[in-house]
Amino acid sequence: MQNGHNTKNIFDRIAKRYDLLNHILSIGIDKYWRRKAVKLSNISNKSIVLDLACGSGDFTKAIMKYQPKKIICADISEFMLRKLKKKKGLKSIDAIQTKAEAIPFRVNYFTNIFIAFGVRNFYNINEGLKNCYDILQFKGNLTILEFQLPRRKFIRKIYSLYFFKVLPAIGRIISRDKTAYNYLVESVKKFDNETNLKNLLQNIGFKNIRKYELTQGIVQLITAEK
Repeated sequence: MQNGHNTKNIFDRIAKRYDLLNHILSIGIDKYWRRKAVKLSNISNKSIVLDLACGSGDFTKAIMKYQPKKIICADISEFMLRKLKKKKGLKSIDAIQTKAEAIPFRVNYFTNIFIAFGVRNFYNINEGLKNCYDILQFKGNLTILEFQLPRRKFIRKIYSLYFFKVLPAIGRIISRDKTAYNYLVESVKKFDNETNLKNLLQNIGFKNIRKYELTQGIVQLITAEK
């Protein structure tokens, strides 16, 4: 979607206030989105899990409630991973700094991969998702949460006012970063216009692809099987 180095710099800069902003800007609904995603992921206490583009670990916390056998967190931002490692319950978690296109694990390793609001930030979306396919076990599950613009015209009009005007302004004030939340808005718009995740996953080889629209369609939840 954009230069990987720039993406890393943006998330490094906003890491300190990232959690606060997520909860404020989503009015706390982001916690529900993550719970819903994990519930639909076919996770168990035998699962070997990768939380890719893990950020500061909110998705990891939701995953841990299911007590999988192993969890590994991965993110391109060193500062996000530092914040994750400071959180209660996550200090001993295995965490690596890597981009999605070069995850350093052997093929057929994970039973579950989770990606929350990170796919649109991949340097190369198709390559990153192909890598996910390779490192998943046979019948392993990929679970993706990603923003989208609502399809219903009335909802889209109201949401667009908030998303394109209010959200960047709040983001700038709280994060003290003039560009990061403009990037968020523009990346969602570009991704929504150019990328059909279901078709992309199907072309890569994933099966049993299901898409759910959450909160009036502002978030898409996709589950897929290798």
